[in-house]
Amino acid sequence: MADVIETLSHLNGSARAAAEAMIPGLQPPPGQMPNFIDPPSKAYWVYVTLPICLAVSTPFVWIRLYTTFFILKNKGWAECKIIREYSCNRY
Repeated sequence: MADVIETLSHLNGSARAAAEAMIPGLQPPPGQMPNFIDPPSKAYWVYVTLPICLAVSTPFVWIRLYTTFFILKNKGWAECKIIREYSCNRY
């Protein structure tokens, strides 16, 4: 570890910060190798789950807005917030 600190001593600014980010805080458990270059990611599940949730929630939002505006003819702050939040929080 001393040799790593000695190597980093000549770097400054963002180069040093980037190099320090590649140093593990502790030693990995026995039998494990640290993988800072291509770590495993769970982003796949986000890409699968997000469209499913969007497809399930969209009809319910539309039904609520249709019921409120056209059947009950009662517009309030809640509906305005639903429209704003639903339209702004899409990915």
